[in-house]
Amino acid sequence: MNKTSVTAINTKYLGGYRTEKLARVKTMRFYLGYINHLGRLPKKSARLVRQAHQPVRQAHQLVRQAGFTITEVLLASSMMLIAISVAGIGVTNLLRSNYRANAGTEIQNNLNRTLEFVSDEVRRAKTIADSEATAAAIESVPEEARTEEARAVLAFQIPNPNDLSQPLPNQIVYYTQNSRTQDSLTGLVLWRYGPNLDEDGNYDINSWIPSPVTDRLAAAANNPNCPTGFTRIPADTVDGFYACIRAGGNQVILNANAEVNLTTGDTDKDKVKYSVSTRVSPRATN
Repeated sequence: MNKTSVTAINTKYLGGYRTEKLARVKTMRFYLGYINHLGRLPKKSARLVRQAHQPVRQAHQLVRQAGFTITEVLLASSMMLIAISVAGIGVTNLLRSNYRANAGTEIQNNLNRTLEFVSDEVRRAKTIADSEATAAAIESVPEEARTEEARAVLAFQIPNPNDLSQPLPNQIVYYTQNSRTQDSLTGLVLWRYGPNLDEDGNYDINSWIPSPVTDRLAAAANNPNCPTGFTRIPADTVDGFYACIRAGGNQVILNANAEVNLTTGDTDKDKVKYSVSTRVSPRATN
């Protein structure tokens, strides 16, 4: 084969190679362009999504900037006022119930202790005044109990603790009297005039003094009557404390009424009342 034929063959194959290479380059450019096109699609989609959501965001911003209307503010204020009022009423009723219960317990304890103390002294009695006139006329009735506003309700004589066969020269007197400004007591007060008591509860027969027993006494709802055979002291209008004395003085019924006003008003719903009664038989009566 000569040189001319070889060159022709090389030229023929070289031209085919170039044609094939150009085809490959075009194919690569097509793929690269397609890939670039795909790369631009997400960016464009995200931009479209942001543009689509922008009106919604603007609407939300307008709502936030607008705030509450006057109607909404008034409605919320009214609801809050109602809630506070209901809560305040509930707390007030709870405090009133608690105060009422405490006040009731206090006056019950005071009256029960009062009748227990008076009953213990009456059991020691040797003689008992069986009428208001007799009780008020006793010489040992203190000057305070002889005023118009004071009323003797019980008077009796006990034996001398140092010589039980002999009575004490004076009689123990219980009387009611309105409280005074200087005594820090309230309402009608039950007083005792008699021998002083030491810390152990023993009588000091050389020292006779008036001392308050209980306060806040109140008149009974109805004018009470004593059982048949008993005389009521006081005889006319009953105060917060009265006694029923059997003829001869061998039995006594003690009665006490108390009242606490929870407020400065004067209605029954603001008051707590309590009444107690006990029957006592003296051990040393003649």
